[in-house]
Amino acid sequence: MIDARLDLLEKFRPDIISNLMLLWRDDDLCLPTDFHLALASAPSITKEALKCGLLSGRLELRRGGLVGRLELTAEGRYLVRRMVRRMRVASSPEVAA
Repeated sequence: MIDARLDLLEKFRPDIISNLMLLWRDDDLCLPTDFHLALASAPSITKEALKCGLLSGRLELRRGGLVGRLELTAEGRYLVRRMVRRMRVASSPEVAA
């Protein structure tokens, strides 16, 4: 059974999950990725994903931006896989008919 916290994230923050899905769309979900956020003080879905525990790693301040190597947590990988599955089912010909 899905954890209540993950259920809430799926329901109220699909923007975070879809962003993570796009960032890792062609890569292995277990591989870390380098990030560079141009403005440290700007709102960011990546920073929200870190706060929610869907990403792990550290962003460091460099020249007004944030730079770091981040990876999906087990929860992040789970939610990304679930969203990919749901999108495949929704786009299948049987569902469209």
